[in-house]
Amino acid sequence: MNSKPYAVANKPYATFYFFLICVILFFSVDATSLIIPPVVFVETPSLLNLGKLFLANFLHANFSHLFGNMFVLIAVGYYVEKKIGTVKMLGLMLVSLFLADAMQFGYNPLSPSAALGASGVISGIAAYFCIRQ
Repeated sequence: MNSKPYAVANKPYATFYFFLICVILFFSVDATSLIIPPVVFVETPSLLNLGKLFLANFLHANFSHLFGNMFVLIAVGYYVEKKIGTVKMLGLMLVSLFLADAMQFGYNPLSPSAALGASGVISGIAAYFCIRQ
């Protein structure tokens, strides 16, 4: 008899696929061609620019940036997702992503520099881990 009938439901799919998307995009896409600074979105808001803003959360400037984010994602994200489940983890990731983008806009919407990387999502997961531990 299976002693863990719920084990399949507790696999960290969101963490794994987020990791996979970030790594694939790092090796296949030129990040500088896709990111936009907030000032561009403020001056010419469009769905294309909004999509680029969303996509920037999956791109990384260099290998050490990617490695640092993915190390924390695997170390903390795996544990958090096993604890809260995949659906709640996806919700946590999306809320963290949008909050990070909103904070970038709120801090300086006319900034010529763009947010790049998964640091906002990783910070949200790490904060959840610290608060709920």
